[in-house]
Amino acid sequence: MEWHKITVFIPGRGGDFITKLSEEIEAILHFFERCKTDYRWHEEQYIAEENRENTLRHELEGVGIEFRSPPKYKDRARLATDLQNALIARRMSKDFVTQYRSVVEFANSDLGKNDISQLKQKLGEVRKSESLMQNRVFFKRKTENGKPENKAAQKNLDQMIREWKRKTKSKH
Repeated sequence: MEWHKITVFIPGRGGDFITKLSEEIEAILHFFERCKTDYRWHEEQYIAEENRENTLRHELEGVGIEFRSPPKYKDRARLATDLQNALIARRMSKDFVTQYRSVVEFANSDLGKNDISQLKQKLGEVRKSESLMQNRVFFKRKTENGKPENKAAQKNLDQMIREWKRKTKSKH
């Protein structure tokens, strides 16, 4: 009796091969989760950098006022550098928030939540179907003369086929 194991490859983008469809669906779900997490973090960073910017501007205004002496160059330079860094960090976070806002709003909307929930359900269904196909084995049913190679093996094979058909019918 011969055993043949078949591996099914699904062609992907750019000639790559993806072994499982479930990995692609899982990547989509991870994308939405990562977008929401990163969006929240950048939103908090944007607010923090905006507050830092205002604090630095006030400090820059007040340098030298306390003692009614001219501001020292080192103090102004340090504050100006800190202000520049705060402005750059604020801009980066603001750009990220602006860019990802529509995706996060979709993911948080009722429609988006429903679609993501359905996608999670479909992921489960695809994983189940992949697990059924994972260890597919084919038996050589008959020899060249048309007779079964081994009657006991043929009987066992027919029983396995009937059991597999029964299981697949009950799942649908």
